[in-house]
Amino acid sequence: MADKLKPEWIVFAHEYVIDWDGTRSYKVAYPKATHDSAKASASRLLTDVNLKVYIEEIQGDLGKLAGISALRNILELKKIAFTNIADFKDGWMTEKDFDNLEEDTKAALSEIQYQEKNTRDGVERIVKFKLHDKLKSIETLNKMLGFNAPEKHENKNTNTNTDAVSMTFTNKRKDT
Repeated sequence: MADKLKPEWIVFAHEYVIDWDGTRSYKVAYPKATHDSAKASASRLLTDVNLKVYIEEIQGDLGKLAGISALRNILELKKIAFTNIADFKDGWMTEKDFDNLEEDTKAALSEIQYQEKNTRDGVERIVKFKLHDKLKSIETLNKMLGFNAPEKHENKNTNTNTDAVSMTFTNKRKDT
């Protein structure tokens, strides 16, 4: 539907579903508009059938509006699942400069602790990296991609008296 709309109308629609304020949304789409012209133009714009349909599409797909998709989630989980501590090291005793880390590697970090200690040999610098849970990320990826075997759910109902269940059901139907 967006291909039938002007770029400004698309901006208007995305702004409009945030707070349903047509005047504000119009001013974002058309920054040079005065308050009064934005109010009148927004009202007129909201009568356009194609724009109405596009706004309904956005409402129905909040993930699209927020820029979130299954693919984006998978790509983010992939960063966590396949980054390891070696990606942060230049050697056994030295870490890479943070600015030289790839963005995917930085995304896997959940915490960095930095500490300096004065020793008799000078200042000792301690950097601790904590990564997001790699196994949980892999488990989530496997589940999202359907790699896991189907989960079995055991019925723990020990009542084997089917007549009692049937009678209860019948009694409930009579009450309604």
